[in-house]
Amino acid sequence: MEKTAVIWSKQNKEKKFRAAELFLISAAAGGFLLFFRSLEGLHFQLWLCLPPVLLCPWILARIGRMERKRRRLAAGCAGAAACLLPVLVPALREQLRMVLEQLRGRPGTGAAADGAVLYLSLLFAALVFLLEIRAGLHWPLYVLTTAYLLLAPFLGIFPGMATVFLFCIFQISFWVLQGGPRLSMAGLLSLLFAAALLLVQLNPEWFYQAAFAAEGYVQRTVKRMQGSPVQVNDGTVSRGNLYPTGEEKLEISSATRPEETVYLKSFSGGAYENGVWQPAQEEEVYERMEDNTLHWGEYESWIPGMLENMYFMLSLDIRWEEVQHAAALQIRNLDSSDDNTYVPYLSMRGRMTNLGEGVSLYFYQPRSEMEVDWDAIPESYRMYAEWYREAQQAYEKEIQQEYTRVPEAGTERLSSLCRENPLESLEEITAFILQILGEMHYTRTPGLFPLNQDPAEYFLFEGREGYCQHFASAAVLIYRFYGIPARYAAGYAVPASDFEQEADGSWSASVTDEEAHAWPEIFMEDYGWMPVEVSPSGDGGTPSYAGLDLSLLEQFSKPGRFRTGALSAQPAEAAPTKAFSGAGDGGTADFLILAELFLLGLVVLAALLFLKGEFQRPAVSHMDAREIFTLLRQALRAAGKLKKAGGDGREFLMCPDEAVPGLDGKEVENLLEIVREEAYSGHSAEKGKEARMLYRKAVKALYEKLPFWKKIYFRWKGFL
Repeated sequence: MEKTAVIWSKQNKEKKFRAAELFLISAAAGGFLLFFRSLEGLHFQLWLCLPPVLLCPWILARIGRMERKRRRLAAGCAGAAACLLPVLVPALREQLRMVLEQLRGRPGTGAAADGAVLYLSLLFAALVFLLEIRAGLHWPLYVLTTAYLLLAPFLGIFPGMATVFLFCIFQISFWVLQGGPRLSMAGLLSLLFAAALLLVQLNPEWFYQAAFAAEGYVQRTVKRMQGSPVQVNDGTVSRGNLYPTGEEKLEISSATRPEETVYLKSFSGGAYENGVWQPAQEEEVYERMEDNTLHWGEYESWIPGMLENMYFMLSLDIRWEEVQHAAALQIRNLDSSDDNTYVPYLSMRGRMTNLGEGVSLYFYQPRSEMEVDWDAIPESYRMYAEWYREAQQAYEKEIQQEYTRVPEAGTERLSSLCRENPLESLEEITAFILQILGEMHYTRTPGLFPLNQDPAEYFLFEGREGYCQHFASAAVLIYRFYGIPARYAAGYAVPASDFEQEADGSWSASVTDEEAHAWPEIFMEDYGWMPVEVSPSGDGGTPSYAGLDLSLLEQFSKPGRFRTGALSAQPAEAAPTKAFSGAGDGGTADFLILAELFLLGLVVLAALLFLKGEFQRPAVSHMDAREIFTLLRQALRAAGKLKKAGGDGREFLMCPDEAVPGLDGKEVENLLEIVREEAYSGHSAEKGKEARMLYRKAVKALYEKLPFWKKIYFRWKGFL
């Protein structure tokens, strides 16, 4: 008898251990579900999705205790449903596509995605259950959650405190259950985690600035070791921090000292989507010019060269009496791994071939001296001028559509801001842009931008901190919203102050990756593509380029002229904290989620108690008399009726009315007799049925006399 009780007690301990595992798997599944809260633009009802996700491991555990045939049937049905649902339900398939787009970093549409979030969370819970319970593989999920918690900030994902909390609880507790540190060590780890979380919440700016300093040191060291160049021409707007190494990239020289910043362009961006500028498709524009307007036929091949050199040639040849020479700029590329071409504005490439490897020569006109007067064109040059004018008009017609496109998704707030400020003239639009960007803070360490938001819009309305790539992207989009053809340009901007005179009288400048820069460029009639400086990192002051009425710009730049209330809702000083807390799941929102989780947990706990009792009842119906007797003794001890129970059951006979509520002395003696007969004579179905009847009668009477908190425990243990 004692041996049987010991064996059952060992089995019951194993069931306790499994229950703890299921609780922790539910915590991990809940953390995964709450992760979707960090994706702004993705909406779902937490109260609707959380209960089935938390219950999933318990339901799978119940299926695992079924007979083999029933278990295989249930598993097959569940697997078929998981595979066929996205195929058969178009709404779910569309929601899954939207969620995957969010995970890839594309802005969300704000549509509800309850089905997709629930589907993915249930798959995650099932996967964790299969790995942890069925396969016994604990390290895959442990490694996955650890990597996620460590790498998420560097990927621009902010999981939120609730997700981090549940994942850490899962990791620490599972570590203990799987033979890791003792309970005291687990408590210490929990305290350290709580303290670290509190410190980050109280002083996030200091914490992340320290992290950025370390990140910058690592990046600079790796770049120096690998010799990797700064990518200034790939069109990708950075979502992180910028750490120049200070390495020399170019060496430029000029016969005369430049009087203005020299912009050396290597990239022009056309189509834009979610922080990526595609290279401008000028060849397609030239083809449409010929097909729609020019019809030059065999002279079609002249179009690219004419447009590239047009404004330099007009300024030089038409104004020959005033400008008898063009400035010569020699550019030497010092980076052998960089095959980009850097071209100054209003220039024409020289044909000299003895400059050496990696050296190019350009003749250019300073922007401040640029002027085109079609009426003053010499008669001998008028035919060529007419061709230039035809090409310019055809080009303007085509780029009006090509370079005014703005993506609809992800830029809704910027579009609304522009609609609130109806503007017309170029000077007024430029003043509007300068006022907006003047409210932003320039820094090379703005933090990490969320992957699921457009970086230009996030920079303007939430982060409010950034560097040239963010300033330029925002400016180009605003120009385009107002119908001004604009492109994103990148390369190097070399201030005039960087040039130093050499012994031979020439002027030279050493260009490092510190001068890597991005700026907007707009197309202006009779001047072509012209750079516009909008970043505080530029040459400062009022932007100066040919064709702009500076007095009109100054008039439009008066404070309070434009409506920028949407931008002023959040002070720039608060930006660092917001940038790190995450989108839609940080700060106060985390505590609200935890409160929500607690209330839902109470409901789920009640459901688990009910289901646990339901799961346990069939086991009693299959027990023999000895197992029922052992279970009854466990129930009595749990209720505080038997402090010291022996193995032969004699303590039942000493005071049966008190020891076993609901059974009199004769019924207790009858139960003991059934147990003894079964021990020596084997199992009897009739006697087993009577033992189960006596057990249920005793447990029911015992349950009714228990206080509330013991009733909960009693149901949880499945005694009832």
